[in-house]
Amino acid sequence: MSRSFTVSNSFSRPANTTGYAAQDIVSNNTSSGSVVALSFGTPYGAQIRSAKLMKSSVTATGTAFTLFLYDTQPTVTNGDNGAYTSIEANFIGSIAVNCTSSTFSDDASGMATVTVPIYPTGSCYGLLRAEASYTPTSAETFTVTLFGEVD
Repeated sequence: MSRSFTVSNSFSRPANTTGYAAQDIVSNNTSSGSVVALSFGTPYGAQIRSAKLMKSSVTATGTAFTLFLYDTQPTVTNGDNGAYTSIEANFIGSIAVNCTSSTFSDDASGMATVTVPIYPTGSCYGLLRAEASYTPTSAETFTVTLFGEVD
């Protein structure tokens, strides 16, 4: 019998409103050496089935993002708003999430289900990439929640 689990983590992007181009990394720091990937403590034998992305602004235009997941801390070559580049080593899967599905008076969010479960080997780490031009709010907070099952 499987049981479900939920893990969540968040970050605040830099205090600027510099627009993102498609394929830019959305992160906590403009310096590549200071970018900290989201960390998720997943149970042993976990299967990630879906993800929710919530952002603290209500902006819905251009809110298509991809969450890239790794089983170890990924190496990041650019800081926030730079081109997303990461080596493939330890990559375990990605989830595309669009935050136009739910806009509220205090945030915007989106939910995505993966077609094939993602199997982390324990903790996993996430990096976020903008998939369209996006103008953020200053110091906007992004929260990612992973939902899954354990056999």
